Amino acid sequence: VSMYGDIEPWAQATTGLALLTLLAIASRFIVQGVLFHFVRLWRKAIPGGWAPIVLHDHVLVRLAKIVPSVVVQLGIHWVENLAAAPTTAIRNAAAAFTIYHLVRALTALLSEINDAHDRHDGPKATQSNSIKSYVQLGKLLAYGVGVLLIAATIMDRSPLLLLSGLGAMSAVLMLVFKDSILGVVAGV
Repeated sequence: VSMYGDIEPWAQATTGLALLTLLAIASRFIVQGVLFHFVRLWRKAIPGGWAPIVLHDHVLVRLAKIVPSVVVQLGIHWVENLAAAPTTAIRNAAAAFTIYHLVRALTALLSEINDAHDRHDGPKATQSNSIKSYVQLGKLLAYGVGVLLIAATIMDRSPLLLLSGLGAMSAVLMLVFKDSILGVVAGV
């Protein structure tokens, strides 16, 4: 028995998607409010240390942005009269947004760690003990893995299959542009 009564199937699907969208948006703000509330309590209980860095407002906002896409991933199956192809497409897009926001939260965390290190050690100590290059390498790796996972999720394929294709393509490009690459390396 449908909860919609005698409404047309396309209207049921549209109504279900609208309700799911409203639930996803509301869940973000609810989770963000709860996170900020508990983090404020935790910051008061544990002054100093790594807690203010790990639980910085930028990181929390980006973590809260993960919630709507997770709600859509979990709730898309409850939408009635929605065909299999749009359900799969919406679920894959939501998973891609989840990965995107996870990568953004991770890079925000790395930026906060770098800023805290610079504030803690002062300008003289950071010249010899800078972690900026490690943070940038971590961000580059996070973005690379994120792009690979997002592409694999949208195409609904294994990331290993995509990675093997990139490896084969880079081997062909290195063979074709061998002289150019040698010239650049020799110039350096």
